[in-house]
Amino acid sequence: VNAYGATKNLGELFSNALTNKEYQVDLSLDQREGNNGTISAFTYQANTSKTPYGTWRKVGFFKCSYVSTALKEENKYGAYMDNLLTLNLGYAGWVNFKTPTIVKGKYKVVIHYAGAPGVKAYYTGGSLTKFNLDDYQKSMYMWKGLPGKFTDPAKQANPNASGIASDILWESVTFDRSEGHTFKATMMDINAKTNGSYRQMWDFVEFIPLND
Repeated sequence: VNAYGATKNLGELFSNALTNKEYQVDLSLDQREGNNGTISAFTYQANTSKTPYGTWRKVGFFKCSYVSTALKEENKYGAYMDNLLTLNLGYAGWVNFKTPTIVKGKYKVVIHYAGAPGVKAYYTGGSLTKFNLDDYQKSMYMWKGLPGKFTDPAKQANPNASGIASDILWESVTFDRSEGHTFKATMMDINAKTNGSYRQMWDFVEFIPLND
């Protein structure tokens, strides 16, 4: 997505100062914010969703707002680089990424993602999502345990906070060669089809080197 943005002169999406408003840029074929060309960083399949695409794009870039007029340099989620990737793909919908080249070795894989008032109904039971990294597979309940798992301690007792949480996808994966890898997520919660506010909001996926 970063390479795509660079070729389309969309760098200001990252460098622009935060404002009091959030906004989205459609990265799907719907092109609700205009035709910026074809994205090659990922493919996706979007199935029926009750969540309106005008509210949450099938695949979207989400620019966060600032916390307050007193904290204009900080976004209200605590997201890295002040933005999130939004996914509104319906039940069994999926998104598939090709990672940049990763140096061969062993890694812990962690996903960092957002919680918000609109998804707090899932904080108790979570929302089942299947992840694949090449031949590795993991099913995980997104949001389960929030707000207690927010990385910001000040938000851990507030279910109405917007914040970032982290979950380990794999404690250890081994890459025998330095190359790119396929990373896929599939929405396995029927609420992705039937709930009118369902969406996932990702911050980033982190590959943490492990020493032998």
